[in-house]
Amino acid sequence: MRNEVPGPVSEFGAGAIRNAAGGLSLGRIAISVSNDLKPEAFRIRAGDGGYAITGGDARGAMYGALDFAEQLELTGKVRDKEEQPALAVRALKFNVPLPGTGYLSEEDLANNQWFWSLDYWRKFLDMAARNRYNAITFWSAHPYGRMVRVPKYPEATDVPAAELDRNIAFFRQLFQLAADRGLDTYLVTWNIHVSRAFAESHHVPAAGFDSPLIRDYQREAIQALFATYPMLTGLGTTAGERMDVMTVKQKMDWIADTYLAALKQVGRVGRTVPFILRYWQGGPEALAAMLKSADYPGPVYLDIKFNGEHMYSSAEPHVLDPKWVALAHGRYRLLWHLRNDDLFILRWGDPDFVRETVRHMSGPDTAGFVEGSEVDVPGVDRIHTQTAKQHLDWQYTFEKHWFRYMLWGRVGYFPAEPDSTWREHFQRRFGAAGDDVYEALHQSSKIAPLITSYHWNYMNGDWYPEGSIGSWNTSFEQPRVNYRRAAMYHDVRTYIFNNTIGGEMANIPEFLAGSKGGVKKTGPLEVADRLEEYGTRALQLAARARGHVERGAKEFACTDADLVAYGNLGAYYAAKLRGAAHLARFLFGAGGQEQQEAVRHLELALKAWRGVVAATENHYLPHEVWLFGQFDWKRYLPDVEADIQIAREAKPLRPGSTYDVEGLHERLEYTYGLLGRAKPEPPVAAARPVRVEAEAAESITPPLAIGEDGAASQGKYVGVAAAEARHEGESITGFRDFVSPAASATYRIEIPADGAYLLSAVCWWPERAGGFTVLVDESNMRDNVLHPSKDGPLGSWTIAKLGVPLHLGAGSHTVRIVGRTPGARIDRFELAPAPARFPPPQL
Repeated sequence: MRNEVPGPVSEFGAGAIRNAAGGLSLGRIAISVSNDLKPEAFRIRAGDGGYAITGGDARGAMYGALDFAEQLELTGKVRDKEEQPALAVRALKFNVPLPGTGYLSEEDLANNQWFWSLDYWRKFLDMAARNRYNAITFWSAHPYGRMVRVPKYPEATDVPAAELDRNIAFFRQLFQLAADRGLDTYLVTWNIHVSRAFAESHHVPAAGFDSPLIRDYQREAIQALFATYPMLTGLGTTAGERMDVMTVKQKMDWIADTYLAALKQVGRVGRTVPFILRYWQGGPEALAAMLKSADYPGPVYLDIKFNGEHMYSSAEPHVLDPKWVALAHGRYRLLWHLRNDDLFILRWGDPDFVRETVRHMSGPDTAGFVEGSEVDVPGVDRIHTQTAKQHLDWQYTFEKHWFRYMLWGRVGYFPAEPDSTWREHFQRRFGAAGDDVYEALHQSSKIAPLITSYHWNYMNGDWYPEGSIGSWNTSFEQPRVNYRRAAMYHDVRTYIFNNTIGGEMANIPEFLAGSKGGVKKTGPLEVADRLEEYGTRALQLAARARGHVERGAKEFACTDADLVAYGNLGAYYAAKLRGAAHLARFLFGAGGQEQQEAVRHLELALKAWRGVVAATENHYLPHEVWLFGQFDWKRYLPDVEADIQIAREAKPLRPGSTYDVEGLHERLEYTYGLLGRAKPEPPVAAARPVRVEAEAAESITPPLAIGEDGAASQGKYVGVAAAEARHEGESITGFRDFVSPAASATYRIEIPADGAYLLSAVCWWPERAGGFTVLVDESNMRDNVLHPSKDGPLGSWTIAKLGVPLHLGAGSHTVRIVGRTPGARIDRFELAPAPARFPPPQL
């Protein structure tokens, strides 16, 4: 073999051919570059006495050599091929599992030793290169204190000098290993953050604080980064999530004054740095204006979420503001953000879905994609039980999920790659069973995107499709707020009152109303049929595969268990949707037969969930999933059982009333409108407000406790004990605390009449951060938080109000106030009719 392309990139491909060739007689193999091919393209041609592998550049030569080696491994022969990249940027997202990153589970942070292993990185980067990824992005809120010395601010270092030296040596090796495999490297951050050491030295907050000093430190840190790591390709950042006090324009100006100003200085030493700017918490017009003013000389990529934080949903993008795309031309290129905050445990692989997604990403203003998770870090596979470890013949989770990684990189490079390639990989691993295993995985992998598209939730903490859970309710970029309970599990009621991802699907209220104007949408029963079909087919194919596994028995045992779990999960979601549809019919007056049908289907959902538990409880350990706490399927079995009881005890909604349950008012108005029923008249306002002393709670759980203050109305209040509380500023986000009864004061109140009520409270705030969450009837709706005002007094009693009214029916309701801000207090609260006829409580 003659490699005419100098450098380690092409040599990586040449090495793959040597390993694959073995004793085969292939003649002469020449690897070269030709300018008649586009960058990263390749061509393989058989000729007299051997083969010619030609690339458009060193990467193209490497990809051609890797393809040549793959053909040898799969079939023992080589056919002529010519391919070129469909998307110019095919990047992986990797949250760095170190202190300072912020977006990590405690378990990932505690089990991060593998991160420092160059053996891990050689394997991971080898995988990325073979699968045609050409970039890796490392994400951390503020990594500088562990990665660089900032000459102007030596006090900013978070670790001892010897440890910093080791870190620098490691990251230099890591970035070079990536470059040697044709992978660009980027560091991507959030704002505004500084190192802990810098914050302590200058007596400033570590996050969310702006000043000339902070800006200067940020610029100096960026310049030190590129001086320390000249092999680093580029930098990226986010206009958030600690810039709450700024307008969108101020955020953009801050980015220009820090990041772009620093990168221009880096550019003066003879290099142009590509810059990734995330759209999150920004604005299209403000961004366009900033870029015009900044006149940044390097390429700018706009990182924009393709489908929120759930890439495994629709294959088409759903972006609320089309101006992000419309303003791209000539200003920036789109880097579609494919966020996998969906699939962490079970295997996945659907080439049809990937091809359609790539097709919808493509366009003249598209640079490519960055794919990865905010929740999952692909480190050591540590969640198998002791028994299940017997079938592990891999060490790292990316090795377990090899097919998922393969699909996004390979199809992003060449969407026309035939399915025969994937089948040959499965045949190589499992022998005669390979085709059935491949098709079983293909079918089961259609389940998560379909249920997530129908039961649509934008943010990662809103929804986790492997478990039907999620404690958030952001309802971001949605026409109306989803109905949620203050719980992790999504019960059957939440499935009734939930948005779909787009107009092509009929949500359950639309299903009740029937097709309008001749437009037929896919409704819950059709979705359920498809989910059941995918699950059933996966189970059938997995069962058939068991009889003819010729090799790879260990990997098959693990894959088989995943397929059984997924097949049952499909049956669960199918039955859950049917149960929700029938229960909705009953609630809106269709009769008792519909209630019986709802119960029957929810009993089938329970049977299917038990099938998931049976396939997983001896396979996977309970473990922390960031934003969701400890997870395994068995712990949610009581919640699945409770769905049946909810249906059995359900009562039809009062005709014409939208005030039965807090959180449903808007949804009921919407549904009655679809059904063509007269909009109910607003009820007569109550004659008086309802006032409650905080210390009169039925129950109070730590760290909340009753305290005494002569300035409080009855001399007492309920407050957060500072010594016991967890400071909210220590983590960027986490799973919602109110899913447990901790830190709660619970009240039962009597509402005199149907109506809209405004809740106000007398509170004492020690700081601007934090607040009290207010849960009425355990409804988890957006904006139900009492916050300190931006300019109100601290350290004294003041009025706080919810930003939205509560719609309550006459009768008994529960109010639960949840607080974890150290030192925060509440004296009393009041619910007054809206518009208020009474002034708020007097101080």
